[in-house]
Amino acid sequence: MNVKFRNGLVNMGLVVMSVVVILIISEVCLGLFLPQPRYGWPQGLFMNDDELDFELTPNFTGIFEGTEFKSHTDINSKGLRDVEHTYKKSNGVFRILGLGDSFTFGLGVEFNESCLSVLEKRLNAGNKSKNYEIIKAGVPGYGTDNELAYLKTKGIKYDPNLIIMLYYLNDIYNNVGVSDRTTMNGYLVMAKWNNQEMNPQQKILAYLRIHSHSYNLFMRAQSNSRLHKYVHSFGKTIGMASNSYRNASNINIYNISESEWDFAQSIIWLYYNNYPSSFDDGYNLTKKLLKNVGTISSEHDAETLIVIIPSKEQVYPNYWNKAVKQWDINPDDYNLSKPSDILLEFGKENGIIVLDLLPEFRKHAEKGEQLYFHNNDHWNSNGHKLAAELVYIKLIEEQLIPLGGEE
Repeated sequence: MNVKFRNGLVNMGLVVMSVVVILIISEVCLGLFLPQPRYGWPQGLFMNDDELDFELTPNFTGIFEGTEFKSHTDINSKGLRDVEHTYKKSNGVFRILGLGDSFTFGLGVEFNESCLSVLEKRLNAGNKSKNYEIIKAGVPGYGTDNELAYLKTKGIKYDPNLIIMLYYLNDIYNNVGVSDRTTMNGYLVMAKWNNQEMNPQQKILAYLRIHSHSYNLFMRAQSNSRLHKYVHSFGKTIGMASNSYRNASNINIYNISESEWDFAQSIIWLYYNNYPSSFDDGYNLTKKLLKNVGTISSEHDAETLIVIIPSKEQVYPNYWNKAVKQWDINPDDYNLSKPSDILLEFGKENGIIVLDLLPEFRKHAEKGEQLYFHNNDHWNSNGHKLAAELVYIKLIEEQLIPLGGEE
């Protein structure tokens, strides 16, 4: 073998080994000192559905692992993170159907720590004549449109006496189709790809998105740069609520953090005081969907309660102040209570009871309580417990549950 060629191979090998060692050290150090949010859903949890777009895979068992938690994910035979329930309601049972997304599902916490599980236990503690049963129909990634479709096709079969919809702010732009969801190889992805199979490169990137701290740090840095430009060009991107969003993002499970785009969208047109009137389409469609939920409830002699879930930046000023600096925006142009105010007014106008968790969450946050994960935008067990207690109080105040069942 030519000496020069052999030396070249040796040098190349040393370079490759050096890069591998550096990456390993980087991965270990990041994992220990600066863990990055990763896609932690176990493969196979999601499956496509013609009526609902996607749903949870029946009888699935797996582990959801994040930087701050490791929780079991057990799905029953009807595709819900819940114990088994028959559609037929037993005598003496007051049944509640809980609809929502990953907050309702209980992302990052164990099943018995989730809001609806805590609420169910609270309702049944010491009741005399009623057995309260909550159907926990939270599915990560669902918007109000998915939840309405579930109510029509499956949820109403449970014959609920009360429907509770836990509503999160990103539902507004989910409903106008700017972040369509589907599944791919058992994973949930944001942008629809016509259900095509992953090619080898995509599989590698998906693996890194799920397992690598280094990869996610790099992608977060890249996405932050793009998002910064996107937010700054807000005035020039009036049409972002349509195809320009997809053209700009091309989001999927191995590319950019979904929560970062959710936050950017919130800054752009959920909290913004003077967003263009064309963006009212998202609110108008959301209101229409919520009214349909109320109509279906009434038709089946059930009551409705809409619970507004606050975002972390609404609750904790330090998260919002960090965003103000990061995006270089004028805080006077934004109103963090605006989305809640709009839906509270909607409830009054349409006779639908709405509970806004934001005021009480802020009070508890001011006392130093940590209600969300540090590296994730979802509630920790404390947040779920507080939400359950506030919903319980609202149910009593509005007489949405039979008071005779309480001591």
